[in-house]
Amino acid sequence: LRSKGVIELVGFDKPEVIHGVQRAFHEPIVLDAWPTKERKSTIVFIGRNIIKEEIEAALDKLLVQIAA
Repeated sequence: LRSKGVIELVGFDKPEVIHGVQRAFHEPIVLDAWPTKERKSTIVFIGRNIIKEEIEAALDKLLVQIAA
């Protein structure tokens, strides 16, 4: 039902905030700096009947496609 996070994108110097509700995704917001000392992408998914392994597999596949 919802997703949100702070992510690091290849080729960009600043982190971006992402936010989606159901099938609507908002324009990413570029931050001036990381909100914590640790530069680590974090995404939270809120929903029903979410299978953690399926989400992880989809994100892993996305990372492989980006690296190719």
